[in-house]
Amino acid sequence: MVIFKIIIGLLRLPFTMLPGTATQNRATKMYRDGVRFQEKGLLEEAIAEYDKVIERDPYFVQAYCNRGSAYQQLGKPELTIKDLDEAIRLRPKLALSYSNRATAHGAMGNFDKAIRDMNSAIYLNPKFADFYNARGYLQKQAGKYRPALKDCDRAITIDAKFADAYNTRADVYLSLNQPEEAVGDLDEAIRLDRRFTIAYVNRSFAWTMMGRDTEAQADVDMA
Repeated sequence: MVIFKIIIGLLRLPFTMLPGTATQNRATKMYRDGVRFQEKGLLEEAIAEYDKVIERDPYFVQAYCNRGSAYQQLGKPELTIKDLDEAIRLRPKLALSYSNRATAHGAMGNFDKAIRDMNSAIYLNPKFADFYNARGYLQKQAGKYRPALKDCDRAITIDAKFADAYNTRADVYLSLNQPEEAVGDLDEAIRLDRRFTIAYVNRSFAWTMMGRDTEAQADVDMA
């Protein structure tokens, strides 16, 4: 899902630090240890390292961002929001902080807040297709189908090879009871990524809506 891709994007954020002090060098090492743990899926260990970073350097923005993403992966969106609030306070022009906070708000069903945060992310980085796709997903979850389609269209305009955006748009079409349009988008998503499991599942559902059970079963088998 695109939302998780956005979260992982935080792991490789560049960071700028003043050189020369032992405290800063130690914080940097602990931060990198946290990143390595998080990339391996060792989330509790990663959080422990980010805790140490923040204790040593409470202005280390990336540690708040990554700890927030780890909390999100653990299903703790309230803690994610708390960390991202602080990251945004410290660096209000970091687009990924807003997008990750949007993810957390969305997980809690607070779609209006989530969409507002994605608006901020897009304002700060208007050429990043993932943000439009993520907002499209949130719009769809909020029942705002036409704005969702518009966001997916924009994501595809920016990156025509973005398989996730075709899948998201297809999901919107399914919600609008337009399975034929969904199949077209899912065909493209699968062409771009033959191992895109959820696209096969969605296309199976679309075939079922159209009464084409043979094709539906074939996609279930592929998924």
